[in-house]
Amino acid sequence: SLFKIEGKIILLFTLRATLIVLAMMFFFMSLASLSIAIATAIFFISPALITILSVIILGERIGIHRIISIVIGFLGILTIVQPFKSSFQIESMIALISAFFYALYQIFTRKLKNVGKINDMILIQQLIYFVFGLLLSTFNYLHNYKEIYNKSLSFLFRPSIILDYKHLLLLLIASLIFNFFTFSSTYAYRKTEASIIAPFEYVALPFSIFWGFLIWKDIPSQNVWIGIIFIVISGLYIFHREK
Repeated sequence: SLFKIEGKIILLFTLRATLIVLAMMFFFMSLASLSIAIATAIFFISPALITILSVIILGERIGIHRIISIVIGFLGILTIVQPFKSSFQIESMIALISAFFYALYQIFTRKLKNVGKINDMILIQQLIYFVFGLLLSTFNYLHNYKEIYNKSLSFLFRPSIILDYKHLLLLLIASLIFNFFTFSSTYAYRKTEASIIAPFEYVALPFSIFWGFLIWKDIPSQNVWIGIIFIVISGLYIFHREK
């Protein structure tokens, strides 16, 4: 029961849940302008950030092999984002912000590994989803909107509509999948070093390319493919070291 949890624990769990809400919000905003493959590839700077933050915040040790993995991953991200070229999209920074909040979220999960119960942690996370969703929905419902030309902002702030049964079904499926992710990810980061778990998240990258092509016919450009290869090599390299 929520009423049996200590106030300090509720505050810590609430802070952790807020981080994943922010990570999700910025990632979804980036999808309004970027393909799912590019947004996901940029997002995968998060395992490198998790590894770095695990040293700074958690005091975990990393060896030369993990450092090499991080460098390879960063090279992949730079190849995809191309920050010094005219083709650079500012929405790429939104995906990077999402990755930073996600990294903090998982570090917080590991930091709180011996605090409270996992069921309480997940319960509070679900409540924070509801509160943020209710606040945003209420704001969108009451706000008198004018046209917003930025795709990312217009994706987040828009007039409310009534969903049909198809969209409600998709929302239900997405909710069930994400709830499974919430439990399995939380359990993993509470039981194992964050710097070891992080590289396994790369498995989502090929799936994002597959679904992007299947649903939206998105085909990554040459520089995106090269960046993705760097990122996958980074993940496989650390996986080989930690298996």
